[in-house]
Amino acid sequence: MPHRNESVAFVSASIAALLLLGISGCNKTDLPDQRPTERSRPTAATTDSEANAEVSEDIHSAADSQPSLQHAQQLLALGKSPEALRELHSLLLKDPDQLDVIALTAQTERSLGNMESAIALLDEFAARLPEHERTLLSNSAAWSAETGNYHAAIKHYQRLLKADPADVMSLRSIAALQNEIGHRFEANEHLRRLMQLSPMTTVELLCLVNPGQQIHDSQQSRAKPSQKALAMAYEHLDENQFQRALGTLEDSPSFIARVPALLTLRTRILAEMGRLDEVAIALADAPKQCQAFPDYWIGVGIWHQTNRDLDNAIQAFQKAVELEPLHQTALRRLATALQSDGSNQVASRVNERAQLAKDLSELAASTVNRQGNVGRSCQILSQQLQRIGLPFQSLAWQFNAIAYTTPQQARVDQHLASLKHLKQSLNYSETQLAQRIGLPLANPSETDWDSLVASRELAIEPNRIAEQETQPSQQSIQPHFESIASRVGLIFQYRNASPPVEKHFLLHQPLGSGLACFDYDLDGNTDVYAAQGDGDAIEPGMSPNYLARHLGDSFIDVTAFAEVDDRGYSMALTTGDINQDGFEDLVVGNMRRNSLFLNQGDGTFRSVSVDSSWEDGRYTTGLAIADVTGDSLPDIIEINYVDDKRIFDSIQFDSNGHPIRLPGPMQFSAAEDRVFLSHPAGSFEGQPIRELAASSTDAHRGMGLVVGDFDADGDNEMFVANDQTQNQLWNRTSGGLQDDTDKSLRPKFQDIGILSGVANGVTGQPLASMGIAAGDFDGNQSLDFHVTNFDDELSNLYLQQSDHLYSDGVFATGLDQHSRTMLGFGTQTIDFENDGDWDLVVANGDIEDRRPTKPSFQMPTQLLVNQNQRWGSTTPEDSTGYFAGEHLARSVARLDWNRDGLTDLLVGDLMEPLTLLENQTNSDHRWLQLKLIGTQTERDAIGARVHFHLDDTQLLRTVQTGDGYMSRNENLISIGIPTNQHLHRIDIVWPSGLHQSFDNVATERRGLIIESQPQIHWLHFAPPIPNT
Repeated sequence: MPHRNESVAFVSASIAALLLLGISGCNKTDLPDQRPTERSRPTAATTDSEANAEVSEDIHSAADSQPSLQHAQQLLALGKSPEALRELHSLLLKDPDQLDVIALTAQTERSLGNMESAIALLDEFAARLPEHERTLLSNSAAWSAETGNYHAAIKHYQRLLKADPADVMSLRSIAALQNEIGHRFEANEHLRRLMQLSPMTTVELLCLVNPGQQIHDSQQSRAKPSQKALAMAYEHLDENQFQRALGTLEDSPSFIARVPALLTLRTRILAEMGRLDEVAIALADAPKQCQAFPDYWIGVGIWHQTNRDLDNAIQAFQKAVELEPLHQTALRRLATALQSDGSNQVASRVNERAQLAKDLSELAASTVNRQGNVGRSCQILSQQLQRIGLPFQSLAWQFNAIAYTTPQQARVDQHLASLKHLKQSLNYSETQLAQRIGLPLANPSETDWDSLVASRELAIEPNRIAEQETQPSQQSIQPHFESIASRVGLIFQYRNASPPVEKHFLLHQPLGSGLACFDYDLDGNTDVYAAQGDGDAIEPGMSPNYLARHLGDSFIDVTAFAEVDDRGYSMALTTGDINQDGFEDLVVGNMRRNSLFLNQGDGTFRSVSVDSSWEDGRYTTGLAIADVTGDSLPDIIEINYVDDKRIFDSIQFDSNGHPIRLPGPMQFSAAEDRVFLSHPAGSFEGQPIRELAASSTDAHRGMGLVVGDFDADGDNEMFVANDQTQNQLWNRTSGGLQDDTDKSLRPKFQDIGILSGVANGVTGQPLASMGIAAGDFDGNQSLDFHVTNFDDELSNLYLQQSDHLYSDGVFATGLDQHSRTMLGFGTQTIDFENDGDWDLVVANGDIEDRRPTKPSFQMPTQLLVNQNQRWGSTTPEDSTGYFAGEHLARSVARLDWNRDGLTDLLVGDLMEPLTLLENQTNSDHRWLQLKLIGTQTERDAIGARVHFHLDDTQLLRTVQTGDGYMSRNENLISIGIPTNQHLHRIDIVWPSGLHQSFDNVATERRGLIIESQPQIHWLHFAPPIPNT
């Protein structure tokens, strides 16, 4: 949010005025009378040559006399600055206490380019002439800033403020300089003093309202590059370039000089990156002054929170909030720690304050940029800040509100009188309690960091620490994919409207639609269903959704024959066996009424209603069929985005044809997510999930969904990726319905997203999350999550620990390098070469054509390779050019369309036809595919966990659904076995609790495992059906 620089301009003008008054005009009685004499004053008839002759005569006559100020001035008038400077220095040697001589000497040095000498002269005489110290130091500070030496200027203003803490000009000047170079907290401390003495500019007030972000553009600052490291680091953090921010700080001379502001920000960055050992070393090495900075306490809080010490984490975050009451990161971190500790009501209040801080920051920025009704915005800021215990900021905004609405009434004397009255009448204890959101004063305990570091025997240098990371090994197998959809008859073009819209989208138009891969006719071939828009999302669309039957080596459109022609502006899709008859059914999530299509087993489907609430239109972005109540019956999970008719309002444009405001999710009311509970008699009961929650929770704007047994407790959990609000992880706390009437047995769910560590990004802030891929990425036999987010945010890699809590491995695995500039949607795990490690595919593409602000609208689809738990990006061999190009890819689904043991990919795009990427990678690794059928468990066996025991390792695969972003993968367990390993045993843990084992299993084939049956049924496929 760069702003250049209303306050600096104001300060510069003030300094210029002060220089003229302070040096030229002060102590006039001490200055010689410089009025021209009758002899020297030229008359109107005097020519230039005559005048110069007279001056020259004066100079020559004066040259024979003693040096004088008048003679030096005459030399300067003739442009003889060096001669004048020699004369002035002679005068100073004779009488060093003449202020007028000092001033002229310094000005002459400055005019000759000797700025350092000029400043040194002012500094020398400031110490010798206490009565003129303020004037001389003020000039010295201004000239130091002019040379870019902001550090020297700041030191001068600090001397001035030591002498006079109420010096308004110095307070304003030092704050402006500190803000420019990123010393945000120190600047705000000066602004807090200033606002009790003077009116404030809107930029100064914005700095107070948004303390955690760099306000001024470092590229526009006159400060020396070596002095802008802190500002640049904050800017890098705003762009989620953590490693670059860290390097900028560590390369700075101020870091070597152990400047507290740099040390504390570095500590916070290390904590956010999860480098906890280095955090402990940094804290052990930190000077005591560091404890005055919010970043210090945020770093301490993250360290304690990551180490499961919630009490100390809460106290540390609370201390940061006390130092900066509107620090959004500190507030979000505090709320997270409180909620993890079970203090949900307090956490809710803190979250509300964090959201208010964000809203106030955006409103304050609009006043600086003169957007909208500035006077009204200032008034709102004043009212809200008064309400939360910041009365001086409130009064300052009120003065600006008057200045912008009725300028003639904005009188400084009245504002100063109001400040005086406020100081006399203010109840400080009440206002501070309001600032603390009702919390008691923080009392963080002292941690003996030195002993902690020593006990851990950390062999890391405390200053310049190299990254302790395993580097990825060189990729040994080149991936090879070919785009073959048109060749095999898979022909589908998504349309986001009729006609399609290519820019300036309504909220729903850039999101794309879902894909489902399932064998609906049980012929062993994977069929494909694709969702269509092609309308205004109010009336039925122009084109139907698309069902392609797989004939063995090609596809054929059977949408009409199968009776799955849905035109409700479809988005999310899922499949599963709702009625447990052995045939997969289909659920379509629309922006109108959702559809449930029951598979009739004869190649057709029948549309049925679920319950009365099913008829209510929803903006559905995620679906799953799974047992989430523990009764072995499949339920329907429905994730919804927004519930607001205003999303259909047309975009307004200005006179130049530019959109005045494009829609975003936070402009609209969030929609409730629902679960349709299955009853033993075959009926369903729809309930908002939050009404089944053990504690109150808000509705969110859901996007991605994955359902499975993530914590190996035998129950299925629901992980929901939300757009710009905290992600949710729903865990069942009590049983499901046993009959149609006993409502007391309705299941209860608890959102453990915050407690588990999957709710927010690494900075503690919620992100614009889209897709999810679940798999055991680090090989510890626990399920992890990859979550895609907006560009300029980082993806998340939530790695599950042994206590079922998650840590974000985005930095430790190098994923940050591949995700920061990408706007990710669908993502899937894929073991493309069958080496046993999960790789990732990510569908990317912007949501709006932001060129030329952004370099491109389209983005590449990424294949990220897992190499020793480090992510590397690769471009597959591909004669069709798909991976080398850029796209607006949205949904991704996984399947093995040709049953060759290599996983293929189906990609939906906003503009391009449906893409089938056939995996043609040349790999010697072996493979095995398994389809699990439940008997005691619901038939799709969602939540089953399969452990494959190899020579010296184990591999975990699980049966999941939801599958991330609007789509459904082929329901198939697929395992890759490296050539140097052998498969010895397969252990299956069914959701029913049954354990089964299979020894010495052959590979290179696909098998069917039925719960409780002792053998694997190997599948043999019929030859392709001719496409007639």
